[in-house]
Amino acid sequence: VEDPARKRAFLEQYVAEELIHRKAKRLELDKDPSVRKQAERAMRQLMIQKVLEEEIKAKVKISDDDVELYYRAHTDRYGEKEAFKIRMMKVDADRIQGVRQSLAAGEAFAELAKTHSLDEATRAKGGEVGDWIEEGLDPTGMGDPNRLWLALANHGEGDITEPVGVDGQYYLFQITSRRPPRLFSLEEAKKQVEADLTQERVEKAYKELVQQALQASEVKLFPERIRKDVREDAPG
Repeated sequence: VEDPARKRAFLEQYVAEELIHRKAKRLELDKDPSVRKQAERAMRQLMIQKVLEEEIKAKVKISDDDVELYYRAHTDRYGEKEAFKIRMMKVDADRIQGVRQSLAAGEAFAELAKTHSLDEATRAKGGEVGDWIEEGLDPTGMGDPNRLWLALANHGEGDITEPVGVDGQYYLFQITSRRPPRLFSLEEAKKQVEADLTQERVEKAYKELVQQALQASEVKLFPERIRKDVREDAPG
């Protein structure tokens, strides 16, 4: 059953827009030159879009064989990168040695993070960073994705990294989970492969249509002569 509150809100908006539209007509805004110009632009774009949709739709056909061939040619695009889940601790320089000694003595990283970490976002959770960290990402706030990745790389689950110094403070990381790189099978990647192949063919078909239209009309282009007002009228 449709939500009555949403139904009422939709109805109120529809009625309000209709009343405002009637007011605009009484004010003869439909005759205003700027409004008419915008309406012409909108109509022009709708007509262009309709032609493109119809002609491109006729050109872009995707079969299962096409999808499989595209997947095999671009297999490395579809998969999961190596990634880590971690706990972190941010401590002042005068405390880093004591924290490391406590870790070496067997104290839990999470408990030490709750007590010593300066990172407000993760301290209460024992330093837990919720996101998977792939190369190039830095949800820790350390400010240097490359240094973070170098600190984590080549470590396994349970490992604690060497301290990373940043602006007089130190970051320690514990690997709680490691996800190795993995390529997706065709079944797993099929929807994305279809979308990528379709987008590629649509772009190709669009360029072909533009070239065909220009060649058929024998139009000659002189970009240096484009006036400022024409540029402002151009879409986008």
